[in-house]
Amino acid sequence: MRGAVTDAILDATEAVAVESGLEAATISAIAERAGVAVGTLYNYFPDREGILSALFVARRAQIAPMIAAAAEATSKLPFEARVRAFIGQLLAIFEEKQSFVRLAAMTDQASIKIKPRESTLMTQILQVFEHIMRDGAARKLFPVSRVPAYARMLHGALKALAMWRLSEGQAMTTDTDLLVDTWLHGIGKAG
Repeated sequence: MRGAVTDAILDATEAVAVESGLEAATISAIAERAGVAVGTLYNYFPDREGILSALFVARRAQIAPMIAAAAEATSKLPFEARVRAFIGQLLAIFEEKQSFVRLAAMTDQASIKIKPRESTLMTQILQVFEHIMRDGAARKLFPVSRVPAYARMLHGALKALAMWRLSEGQAMTTDTDLLVDTWLHGIGKAG
């Protein structure tokens, strides 16, 4: 029972914040959306920030293994196929968890400090990109000195594209080839 109420509160928090903005995610709005009394909400969380923090912890706990699985599933592929497959899987994860991705973007834009930086999903993705780039450098595709820059460039392009598609309410997975082709081969050769 306790888990179901907690889940309902977290789901309500996400829904209110995404639909109406972070400022609208008040204790009373969250309680109303979750179908619980305000006092009940305080039995589970100390305050609004506690709810938001718990939401980020819970959603990261759901998404982080999906990212790790995508990294593992693509780890044996040749470099270009690996980049393409991993980004395709990431964009599919972003689409599946679109509501939370929107909320995460809102908190970044509002500079709200809900989550410690070292444990963000984007940090996890950057680490996978660095690993992929180290593999590319080991295959002599480019100098190892470029690994950090290339990983961050790809990470930035992915984030910008995903945020743009989210803001437009459009699917992200259709951009996998465009992103990878542009990043790997340049704008003149991208399909």
